[in-house]
Amino acid sequence: MNSPIPPSCHKMTYTRPVYLATATYVKDRMEHHYMIEQELGKGTFGAVYLGRGYTDGRQYAIKRIIKNNSDASQIMKVRNEIRAGQLLDHKNIAKFHRFFEDETSYYLIFDYLAGCDLFTFLERKGFRAFSESEARDIMQQLVGALQYMHQRGVVHVDVKLDNIMIDPTTMTVKFIDFGLCQFITAEAGDLFYGASGSDHYFPAEMMELGHFGRYHGIKIDVWCLGVVLHALLTTSFPFNIKERNRAILANGKHPVLANTFPMSDAARDLICRMLANQPEYRLSMDDVSKHPWMQRQHIFLQQSI
Repeated sequence: MNSPIPPSCHKMTYTRPVYLATATYVKDRMEHHYMIEQELGKGTFGAVYLGRGYTDGRQYAIKRIIKNNSDASQIMKVRNEIRAGQLLDHKNIAKFHRFFEDETSYYLIFDYLAGCDLFTFLERKGFRAFSESEARDIMQQLVGALQYMHQRGVVHVDVKLDNIMIDPTTMTVKFIDFGLCQFITAEAGDLFYGASGSDHYFPAEMMELGHFGRYHGIKIDVWCLGVVLHALLTTSFPFNIKERNRAILANGKHPVLANTFPMSDAARDLICRMLANQPEYRLSMDDVSKHPWMQRQHIFLQQSI
């Protein structure tokens, strides 16, 4: 049974300070360079604001993360965002500019992105599915960005509707939120230990092995992107969380995808191959880009001209 996409829920929490930068660097404060104009969104981490640079007059997104000494993973997430931002410069990835911190918060400065995340976009359109042509245009952008990330040594790990921004006027999409990302190394490649991500997007191997597993990050990105594609075409997640858990408890095995939604055979084949339970049988990102469904560029547009 597929799981309908549930409404999102966010809550603000207060946390305590811890420093990433030196005392000297801390003196260069965010408010010396940017004016906050309004709040754009709020979550457990803090909030995102629309800001404006004093020197260039440009609009920026300012991500404020309230410090929490009791959360050891918080510093890692901030460092991940900074390191990934310094490594990546791609048209379909939110551009990172600089970092500040003060006694209570970290501040990450990004390009301001018009629009909303893909989950909110689906919500605003009444959870009506994308056409295959529309979904293909989005997927071609996302696959290109992920191929670039992987070539630059970054694995996102938390690919999901909420971490993809879309501009409704141009249908341009951009990845955001690299807090959980992993970095490819010469010694380990894209292997990493420990489960991370979001419930509906956990790949089969992570469900089976949990925190004790060792995972190939690139194959996780492929799985998560397959979940995104399924959601775009059907407005539902491919697996029900409770049914997944029952299957794991019963026999230690993740259920196989039963994709019965109306879609083209090529789209169904691509999704099933991206959501193969065993990572070694799952498509690579290059395979995804070369799949016949991905190659059908602007078919509907060409037919209407």
